[in-house]
Amino acid sequence: MFIQKLHKLQAQWAKEVVIPQESRLTYFLSRPMLVLDIQYEGEKAYLGASLLSPNQAPIDLIGQSQAGLAYIPGLFCFREGPPLLAFVKKIFQHKALPRPALLIIDGHGIAHPQKLGVATWLGLRLQIPTIGCAKRSLLPYHGELGEERGSTLPVMLQGEQVGEVLRTQEGINPLFVSAGHLIHLEDAHQIMLYLPGAYRLPDALRQADQLARAAARKERLERVISLGECEAEF
Repeated sequence: MFIQKLHKLQAQWAKEVVIPQESRLTYFLSRPMLVLDIQYEGEKAYLGASLLSPNQAPIDLIGQSQAGLAYIPGLFCFREGPPLLAFVKKIFQHKALPRPALLIIDGHGIAHPQKLGVATWLGLRLQIPTIGCAKRSLLPYHGELGEERGSTLPVMLQGEQVGEVLRTQEGINPLFVSAGHLIHLEDAHQIMLYLPGAYRLPDALRQADQLARAAARKERLERVISLGECEAEF
């Protein structure tokens, strides 16, 4: 019964997603972006983020929180979403940090069987543009992806393109990119290619991942802002 309620909530929220038809790429590239990742030790979530602002050095942040719900296939957003939400809200409240105009999350946006991955869940809760960027697809796709950087294949759901397979570096395995909320897929595509990096993941996503892993190992980190405990919101 509880799982059925979550599926109904997921379907309801999916109808509230807004994917604009016009590009706002210039706006996004001129504003701060927050890149997020999460790691777990049992039911403890450790969070890492890289805050990118034009013409400024990235700001690294870490935090920790209780995980959301236990893992349920297809409902992962209810596990990862609550600690990410608490972490981002704490970043928003930090007076010394610029407020990001865009969130990029290691996870899926609407390229999800219920069109509600964690990037979409978070975008809806905060009413902020979000991009999902994942290392594997939850949906089928067809065709042969070109080897050159920037090559794409569409990821489809019920006849609608909901994401893309994106080659971020020549000859390297692709990423799976989708709009989460309040952003066009083409903008998501361009932003992922805009972010610097020599590997499959842009540097900012690699850094967020490494920060979250280091926080989980309780390593002593220099030049990193620790936000401490973030109370998960469900």
